[in-house]
Amino acid sequence: IAFRSNALDKEIHWRDYYTKAETTGTGTVDGKPAYIVVMTPKVGPAETRYYDKDSGLMVKMTMTAKTPMGEIPSETLFSNYKPYDSILGPSKMTLKTGPQEMEMNIESIKFNPDIPADKFKIPAEIQALVDKKNGTAPKTEDKPKTEEKK
Repeated sequence: IAFRSNALDKEIHWRDYYTKAETTGTGTVDGKPAYIVVMTPKVGPAETRYYDKDSGLMVKMTMTAKTPMGEIPSETLFSNYKPYDSILGPSKMTLKTGPQEMEMNIESIKFNPDIPADKFKIPAEIQALVDKKNGTAPKTEDKPKTEEKK
């Protein structure tokens, strides 16, 4: 389920993730008419999606989330669509799961930005621990012995 949830191409290649997509009717989201589409995934519970009739953009998704506390209804609202590197996406998402509500506002998204090579360099202190664990740490020379007092 997590793999599907985070797949960036699931809208375009939906058949790779879902066995069926069925338009079941129409409804309204925030006072605007929407098509209701039930998506049946290969794994996990069905998702009900609402697509704005005018723009064709997904404005809402509902599903049942399986949690340690049992099954809980979940609703996500998508709004304030804007282009990110020429790809249109929501800049505001509101997630309601049980009694909790979380709002996420996205300021920017960059696709394939240049990342400095040293960004992923392991800090020296951590690398030393890794080397020690793997047995690849440099051997320390014997410390000079101090003279014994007579």
